[in-house]
Parts: sequence; C-alpha cells; structure tokens
Amino acid sequence: MVCQMASSTASFSFIHVFPRIPAKPKFHLKDLPGSGKRIDILCRGLAACFDWAPELISRTNIEYYAVLSDKITMKFTYSPECIGKGETWWASVIQRVLSGVNVDFCGKMDWNLETTMKSTTQDNFDLYVLDEKGTPIDTVLQHSNLSQNSFMVGDHRGFELDTRELLRDMNVQQVSLGETSYLGSHCIAQVISNYERISKS
Repeated sequence: MVCQMASSTASFSFIHVFPRIPAKPKFHLKDLPGSGKRIDILCRGLAACFDWAPELISRTNIEYYAVLSDKITMKFTYSPECIGKGETWWASVIQRVLSGVNVDFCGKMDWNLETTMKSTTQDNFDLYVLDEKGTPIDTVLQHSNLSQNSFMVGDHRGFELDTRELLRDMNVQQVSLGETSYLGSHCIAQVISNYERISKS
C-alpha cells in the first residue's frame, strides 16, 4: 500500500554514464561543454540530486555515480556545502578529485560501468535503466519495495552499443518517464518528483 512507503528511509542512487568525458582533470571551468566534453551535464545531474530540494527523500539517502570513459567512477554523496553553488563549483570539485585531492563527499574508484552496476546490486539496490520504451516508472515505483532503487541514465547522446549490450546481458529492467527524451538531470529530477508525488497520494 502507498501509505506504507517510508520516505525517511527510501534510498536512491543514480548511475550516469559518460563515455566521452575523459577521466582526467584537463578541462577549463569557463568552457565546460567544450573542453569538458559536456561535463556540464554531469554537474547538472549533481544539482538535480543534491541542490534541487527533494522534499520527502533525505539528501543523505541519495548517491550519484558518474562513470567516465568506462574507466573511472566518481561517487558523490550529500554535503551541506554543495547547496546553491552552481555548475562551475561542481566542476571545480570534479577537477580536484580527478587531480587526486581528497574530498569528503566524493570518491574516485577505478571501476568501469559493469563493476559499478554490480556494486549497486550487491548493495541490494534494485537496478533500472531509463528508456522511453520501458515500463512506466510510476508502475515500477508503486510495485517495487521502494526502499533502495538505482536508476541508470545516459548522456545527451544516449547509451552506446556496448552499454546496451551490457544492459541486456545483466537483464536490467527498462523504465520510462514517457515518450520524450530528456537530459539526464531532468530524468533524475523526474524520478525524485514522481516518487514524492506517489508517496503523498
């Protein structure tokens, strides 16, 4: 029943796949789309998780994984200092971490996408991939255990062939926000919004 949804304990993780963003800190903060190979989209994904004010889901129960060039995975968790800082601030954090600087709310692992996906499922998260042709996400949210859910999103070009093959091999269920394609940050915001709307109903 919907009334049993415990928003205080619901946990969400998002795996954002960036095959073209290099796993190096060599980009210019004044030219994030160009020099960073659309690293601005990554920064917006972070803002959607931690800075766009989810109401029912605690920010401390959200994790964001950015998989860069299928070589490095960056894991972000909530920190109060991230509120209201904007894309350039997020990019500077990414740059520092990729340069080897320790940041409390961001870790860097030598994980490719498959390792990141398996790590998520081993932590007992139900893994889904956002796709326009998938099952409507509200159906999934209403019938899942709603305690730990992980959603994969692609970059502005979608998923590459090898990623799609991996998704098939791992039998990851497709869920949909509708027939329209959105940037990853919008998808993340919509997942959070849909969960909170269902929780209130």
